[in-house]
Amino acid sequence: MRSALMAAALGAALAAPAVAAQSAAARVYVQAAGAGANGAADSVEDIKKELADQKAGSLLALANSRQEADLVLEVTGRHEETKMNYDLTPPADWPFFILTAALLDGDRSTPLKAETGVVIKGWRTAAGLLVSQVLVYVEDNHHMLLRRRADWPAIGVEFDELTKERKKQFGVKDGKVVVTAVAPGGAGEKAGLHAGDVIATVDGEKLKSPVKLARAIYARGPRATFALGVMQAGSARTVSLAVP
Repeated sequence: MRSALMAAALGAALAAPAVAAQSAAARVYVQAAGAGANGAADSVEDIKKELADQKAGSLLALANSRQEADLVLEVTGRHEETKMNYDLTPPADWPFFILTAALLDGDRSTPLKAETGVVIKGWRTAAGLLVSQVLVYVEDNHHMLLRRRADWPAIGVEFDELTKERKKQFGVKDGKVVVTAVAPGGAGEKAGLHAGDVIATVDGEKLKSPVKLARAIYARGPRATFALGVMQAGSARTVSLAVP
């Protein structure tokens, strides 16, 4: 009887679908401004195709709704401009394809503009250039995007880039990543972290930006333990951050 139950349990486990790993890729929802006049709606479809065709491991992914999106890319217009192409002999007028958009990140709006080159031209090419600009934004701000997600691990620590202003605020001189706040009773406080601590390494790897730390924390998720190399009150030490 016992062996039969074990066999049944094993069979159920094998039959159960595997749980997909949560992707850290920034999910981008694409829409046209207003009614999508001046061809903007057509470029929305081109941009969606560019996002859908991203390779495995890319930091960008297409969102199917605004509710699931980390960012919203709003295409505001597209037009052609005729400019002189001096790479030709003799120089001649040449059409350039230009897309304009706004990248919406909460209350923050970043204007984007993509212009095709003098040789390769076309609206799909412009769409790809616009997506590449979104990628640059994600590379710089990925830590903030991940920390806003509902499944961000409860580490009890806020951290950010160590800017000149924060150096003055916390009285520290060097580093790339600084702890800006520690939640009472959280994992960060239990690890002995304090606001103003500079995090230099995660599991022995140097940190050049808060993005790398955020990706490491998000990738491993809950119940992970990290060895953080920190500068605390002028002294170097290693702390163990255990995520609940």
